[in-house]
Amino acid sequence: MPELSPIEKSWKERAATAVCISGLYFVSVGVLYLWGYWSSFNINILEYLGLSDVIKSTAYPILSAFVSMIIAVVYGQVVAVMYPIKPESRVGRTLSRILPEPQLLRRHALDFAIIYFFVVFLVFTYLPLTWKWGFGIPLIAFPVAVFLSGKDFVISLVPNSDIRKVILILLAVLPPYSYGLGQLRADEILNSKSYSYLVSAAPVDVVPTQTAPSSRLRLIGHAGDLMFLWEPSDAHTVLMKLEASSPLVFARFNGKQKGSGDTASTKQEKVDTPPLPSDKAPLVK
Repeated sequence: MPELSPIEKSWKERAATAVCISGLYFVSVGVLYLWGYWSSFNINILEYLGLSDVIKSTAYPILSAFVSMIIAVVYGQVVAVMYPIKPESRVGRTLSRILPEPQLLRRHALDFAIIYFFVVFLVFTYLPLTWKWGFGIPLIAFPVAVFLSGKDFVISLVPNSDIRKVILILLAVLPPYSYGLGQLRADEILNSKSYSYLVSAAPVDVVPTQTAPSSRLRLIGHAGDLMFLWEPSDAHTVLMKLEASSPLVFARFNGKQKGSGDTASTKQEKVDTPPLPSDKAPLVK
């Protein structure tokens, strides 16, 4: 086998380092998504999942979000290159008046950092959940991307400054976005915005069949042979062990509810997961 040239060795080392770091990174992102979602129900889902389960359960939401962010960031970079802001233009003059000069930033770096973190604290403390993650994610990601952009090991992995800027923005945004996405998905269930509720094949008559969807068991998710349901009336989590062969039937609720009746459209869907036999009661957590 011919000996590799120094350039080939360098690229091989970079590729091995990038694969190792990216594997750890995406597993961590998946854990953040699960943490944001399941912690909203006071469930430590990592007790029920292995590493392969973490990857399988988070691959679709994280991948779809990542692709969307790639398109958005690349589009922003293309627009910035095609239509640069010139200092003499109206926008350039406005930005020059608003933004502080680099010398001023360096001179008062500590003061600006304190103000910045105070703004981040206010955003995450007082804004509603949707606004919190809409404004908070860029506030978290921007300083991380700026901090990493000048590090030697990052420059050695991605020498091109433009490509490095795009990659760092994406990688800095994805972790807080994943955690926030999990919390937003959980908020849809907890606040009756959008959820799947159990229609039939319940192991016990926890809720009568004539009850409105807003009072029925809501699907949280499953891990292995356990299915997690949310009991909205007293905020309990119901664990159902899956053993039999008949499917559970869920209906999808989308939209806000008014009173005891539900005005939004529902769509039934069959989930091919076996319910707990009727002679076994669910575990209530």
